[in-house]
Amino acid sequence: MERSIDKHVEKLVMIIALIALFSFLLSFFYLPLIKILSFAFQKETSDASAFTVFWSTVTQSSNMRFLAFSFNQAFISTIICLFFGIPVSYFFAKYKFKGRDLLLNLLTVPFVLPPIVVLLGFVITYGENGWLNNVWKTIFQTDRSLFNIFGTVEGIIAAHVFYNLSVIIRLMIPAWMNLDYEQVEVSKTLGVKNLTIFRKIVFPQLINFIVSAALLVFIYCFNSFAIVLY
Repeated sequence: MERSIDKHVEKLVMIIALIALFSFLLSFFYLPLIKILSFAFQKETSDASAFTVFWSTVTQSSNMRFLAFSFNQAFISTIICLFFGIPVSYFFAKYKFKGRDLLLNLLTVPFVLPPIVVLLGFVITYGENGWLNNVWKTIFQTDRSLFNIFGTVEGIIAAHVFYNLSVIIRLMIPAWMNLDYEQVEVSKTLGVKNLTIFRKIVFPQLINFIVSAALLVFIYCFNSFAIVLY
């Protein structure tokens, strides 16, 4: 009798929790989103809808050039993040050492900081009057700067990589830790080549994590208005 009452109570609590969760999402997310979309696509005039105006604006040559630039820098930044992030995540997943958690947290610090703080750090360090250039000028008694990434495509990509590298590392560590290494070891004992093992066993288990992490970083880089503007 008590067990049946407990089950009914658990079901009631679950139903109340689901109703509360749905009400919260509906009130603070879905309804505002529906309102924004309905406002965005409502007819501005009797002849043209907001979507028509939006499409004509996007397809302008200047806007297309800006979109192409945003896509290219986001794509390059994502590739570089993957290139460095995947091996680093493998290292953290494979090896346990003293200070590992502290180092992971330090790698995550740039991502949790406001973008403007990261940008100011880059300018102070690598800008025309940054401390590295000042040290260079003092040592070699020259007026020429060693480098200056301020306002350049290279500077934008470097800031994006520095800002988003921890996303790849954090998302790929569970992928490496959940990898079925028994299949890898068995394949090695059977004489299978490492490239074949990676292509047939390792990569299929990692691909979903890689795609998810890459898409997330790409979206962050593509929508990073502050970094590009600064």
